[in-house]
Amino acid sequence: KTEMKESDTLLEFNWKGIPTHILNHNYFWPWGTLGFGSSGCYSEMSYYAETFLDAVYEKATVSQTPALLLPYGSDFALYKSDELDYPCLDLLFREIQANFDTYKINIGYATPRDFFHNFHSFLNIKMSKSKEHILPPSPVENSDFFPYSDNHENYGEHFWTGFYSSRSALKRASRDAEAQSRLTEILYASARVEMDQEGEVELLEEMGRAEEGLTSLRRAVARVQHHDGITGTARPDVVKWYHSDLYNGTRHALSGLGALSSVWSSL
Repeated sequence: KTEMKESDTLLEFNWKGIPTHILNHNYFWPWGTLGFGSSGCYSEMSYYAETFLDAVYEKATVSQTPALLLPYGSDFALYKSDELDYPCLDLLFREIQANFDTYKINIGYATPRDFFHNFHSFLNIKMSKSKEHILPPSPVENSDFFPYSDNHENYGEHFWTGFYSSRSALKRASRDAEAQSRLTEILYASARVEMDQEGEVELLEEMGRAEEGLTSLRRAVARVQHHDGITGTARPDVVKWYHSDLYNGTRHALSGLGALSSVWSSL
């Protein structure tokens, strides 16, 4: 699917009403082309700039606007602050900005919000008067993206389909925990409204306990949604940890339900 999009010069599009951005290689590209690391980067910055910008120009050919998103990071990388290569990036950015007449590029650190602000301003998308969100860009894509394959250049045709059924016990545990979370949320919200109306401030401590339990379960459910969690592609020891995390979150939520029972009996 990515190959089709690259040929159409459309890596940003509207997929079923959702503004969508496809990475044309992977999410550590193009930084991996620089070779920053133990060898340092304190010389030949013009070489680094040209190597880096070759990759940036490639991305520009398959983007709708001059605003380009270049994520920085990778799986199992950047565990420590000294792995972030900020000194190297600072030098790279200074080299490019100091030679704007040569490179014709503005570059710097940014957040996703900065990117989307520039992206939408280039597309001149106006706020809808009927909805409180920015209208998504065209064109519209309604097809399904699964199954799809990636890394075919290095690893052959690897199709992503197994995550629909793999680690079924973890998928069930996640669904059960999510249901428990939803039940606790409803009871908590109802009790909170009732308590506020009755002015029962002395019940705040019990409500605090309930909120702590609910928050614990919410976070456990959120963590298992990781792309190597709910999909079932994590290593066995990590899958075991997810089960434990969901169990502990559910236990804390049940403790919170006990606190909610005390609140309801006092209202």
